[in-house]
Amino acid sequence: AELMLLGFISLMLVVSQDLIQKICIDESLMDHWLPCVPGASSTTAHYGVSASSSASGVGVGARRLLKGEQAAATGYCTSKQGKVPLLSLHALEQIHIFIFVLAVTHVALSAFTVLLGLLQVVTPKLLLVRA
Repeated sequence: AELMLLGFISLMLVVSQDLIQKICIDESLMDHWLPCVPGASSTTAHYGVSASSSASGVGVGARRLLKGEQAAATGYCTSKQGKVPLLSLHALEQIHIFIFVLAVTHVALSAFTVLLGLLQVVTPKLLLVRA
């Protein structure tokens, strides 16, 4: 059930990626939410719009978007003065990676728990056979 929920959340992120990108907030508000120092990098690079992706759509080192659409990379919020997207494309990608790692960890720990349970059941029987 947990894996199905993680898969559903991941699917909803992919489906609603364009809608999430159109949620715009003030840049000054985003500077307070970020853990990094403001001004350490260019704001357009941080919010998911780089010179290579916005100018040509495909450049050297450009990465494929989650749904493969290049229109979202141009930045809906960058056309508005002082606005940035609530979640950048990079943030959405990081959320997907986190969900994947969480699912793999869940499966691995579940298998480890089953193996420990089997070991606990089998070990007393082996001790009785030897005695």
